[in-house]
Amino acid sequence: ATALIRDVRATTRTVADVGTAAFPAAREAIAAADRTLVVVTPDAYAAAAARELVTSLARSGAAADGTALVVNRWSRRAELSLRGVARVVGAPVAAAVKTDPRTADALANGRADLERWPGRAHERALQRLVEELAS
Repeated sequence: ATALIRDVRATTRTVADVGTAAFPAAREAIAAADRTLVVVTPDAYAAAAARELVTSLARSGAAADGTALVVNRWSRRAELSLRGVARVVGAPVAAAVKTDPRTADALANGRADLERWPGRAHERALQRLVEELAS
């Protein structure tokens, strides 16, 4: 983990997916990061789990002001609003990727509808996320 962090610090920008951050090396990398994004779905169970993760990361030394959320599969009919997710987790929302029911149905039926992904709504959400990371 120490060598990874040293290499990351030598570059201008690096994005690392550390999964659940359950391993010491992942936590060490997150603690050294300037920015941490937590991906969460807009339901109470996922938001509570994200809150536990954010709290745990803060205890491990991650910068609390550098932690933000990416809300995946969001819609106006979601269990929690974007503000609700931010309130429950205790971190601001950096980006929201809207749900696409047709693509979700295709995946549930074992078919990947990749011709439609990313759609315009996905592109806009991901572009905002890229801009957020670049700032």
